[in-house]
Amino acid sequence: MHSLLRYYFAILLLLGSLCDVFASSMSKITQDGHTIVGNNEDSWETTPQIWFEPAKANQLGACFVGYGSRVPQGGMNTAGLVFDACTMYPTNPPANGKPVAHDLTAFLKKIMYTCSSVQQVYDYAIQFDRHIFDQSMMLFVDSTGKYLVMEADTMMMGDDPNFILSNFSYARRTQPETTFPETYIRGNQFLQNHSGFGFDFSRDLMQAMSEHRERKGDGTLYTTLYDVQSKDVQVYFYHNFTKAYTFNLIAELSKGEHTLMMAELFPPNAEFAVLQSYVTPRTHMILLPVLLAALVLFIVLGAGIASQWFRQLHLAAPRLQYFRISLAALNILLGIYVMVLMNEQEAYYFPAPYYRADRGWLNALSYMPFVIALSGLFFSWLIIRKKLPFGPGGRILYSFNMLLWLTACLAFVYWGLYSVF
Repeated sequence: MHSLLRYYFAILLLLGSLCDVFASSMSKITQDGHTIVGNNEDSWETTPQIWFEPAKANQLGACFVGYGSRVPQGGMNTAGLVFDACTMYPTNPPANGKPVAHDLTAFLKKIMYTCSSVQQVYDYAIQFDRHIFDQSMMLFVDSTGKYLVMEADTMMMGDDPNFILSNFSYARRTQPETTFPETYIRGNQFLQNHSGFGFDFSRDLMQAMSEHRERKGDGTLYTTLYDVQSKDVQVYFYHNFTKAYTFNLIAELSKGEHTLMMAELFPPNAEFAVLQSYVTPRTHMILLPVLLAALVLFIVLGAGIASQWFRQLHLAAPRLQYFRISLAALNILLGIYVMVLMNEQEAYYFPAPYYRADRGWLNALSYMPFVIALSGLFFSWLIIRKKLPFGPGGRILYSFNMLLWLTACLAFVYWGLYSVF
């Protein structure tokens, strides 16, 4: 029991960490010494907000964007330094012997409170071992238009007038195995076919790089555009690029510490309402112990039926034994699939069957809802029609098993795991 509880809390921590940094696309456009930085935040959070922290002694004022956890996803300080963070596939860098930067929030806030240029950001960050930030990448842009791309083990500076970034390792972009996201490809195509400068141009660029998935209507949660000279900021909400909320950083900081909830800054959004009402283990943590119980139950059922099969290997009718070993294997696989659902939040939103290029075994498991539905129909027919010599106890056990499968299938229907067309 204690080991199960430790596993459960490990899952809680894992899902909590997944909420810290999400998929994004970023841009930096500089013309005649004037720079605008753009960001798309692609996530399933329902509490997007902007909070303002005025300057204190030896500390710059800043605004941050993020969620209820108050882990900054992006922001700008009064010196015109802008940053944004996004996810990338892990690179597993080794420890380098320097002091470890354990707290991403503290690390980012220290930079935004004290740094005015990307060179200062570099000088601060180079002092630390950042390997625990693996799977995170940050873009910093200062008022001169220079930028710094920071990964767990690398930092690269540049001053290209037009620069875009998305969810891949920029430091490893020339390696053959690097796959560029569609958002990055669309952004490059936009810049090849268009030229210009200003909020409208950066908005159109970020719209080209935005996401809007059909399955739940989700995608880009918000878009921010920062003018690093004027300190004006434009915000767009839930991939609707027709309505903007604009504020000036200096003016907002003069009001003191305060928070703006993004959803309240815009008219009601029907698609966002769907996101808010959608129930998953990430949005309703009470589902985690339910899924954990289901995982254990399916594994135990599978192991128990497999043991029954083994004990009567040469005694029971061959057809009954085929039924038992098939049911045992499918229960165990279903338990493993439930574990996937506890860890892979993308499975609830991305097209079904869920696919990840780096995990072939996971892609195969994504067909489990179909296997369970079809097998359940066949097994139920065998049980109801008494096609095999189950015996009274066996018939009750296997009927209970089919009831559990039916419950799982109903959950799969709700989560859209059968929505392949």
